[in-house]
Amino acid sequence: MRAFCLSLTYGLCLLPVAGRAFTLTPMSATLAPKGNGTVQTFRIENESSNRVAFEVKLLTRQMDEAGNETNQPAANLFTVFPPQGVIAPGKSQSLRLVWQGPANPTNELAFRLVAEELPVNFTAEKNRAQIKVVLRYMAAVYVQPRNAKPNLQVASFTRSATNTYHLILTNSGNAHQPLIDPTLTLTDAQGRRREVLADALVPVAGQNVLAGHTRRFVLTLPAEFQDASYQAQLTTHE
Repeated sequence: MRAFCLSLTYGLCLLPVAGRAFTLTPMSATLAPKGNGTVQTFRIENESSNRVAFEVKLLTRQMDEAGNETNQPAANLFTVFPPQGVIAPGKSQSLRLVWQGPANPTNELAFRLVAEELPVNFTAEKNRAQIKVVLRYMAAVYVQPRNAKPNLQVASFTRSATNTYHLILTNSGNAHQPLIDPTLTLTDAQGRRREVLADALVPVAGQNVLAGHTRRFVLTLPAEFQDASYQAQLTTHE
């Protein structure tokens, strides 16, 4: 257990309600910038009764305070094989990902591996319109230098005009920090300590603070929390 005076996003997976044509594993991977750890194998499995065409690409990953991501192509930093393919029903395809970027980064670098079903209908009848549901998986990929660690702090915890509280988390370390089963303890001006129940921490649980990033969370607390600000301590489980 770690306690921080002051954040999990593993891979994001987008699926249609109707079912899955394929799956991607793992959804999170950490590579070394040099040596044997520069290689990671992923697997795409076709769970449907039809052939599936897919495409794989790599994107950079930046995140704003609200958790919204900005992504740019990162193909020049990785080699992925195969970048495209077709998988028969019930079969799988291994993907080999190799880091080709800088060998000595000072900070952990965050990326997305995107595996997307291509809208190819192998069984479409001539002159008959059909709708194709496309799947898109986004796995988290980190390139982490040796001994990289997060350094998380509660920058502030203050009450807003709408009677919600803004929790500002900063990570000045050189590795990301997932927020797993977070516990928030607040201390008022009189030194009284109270723990915030898990129900109020739903906006925080399962989130992630990337290296060198700041995150802002809006929390609604029970009526007994009335102070304009608190000293806050966040504890997460690893």
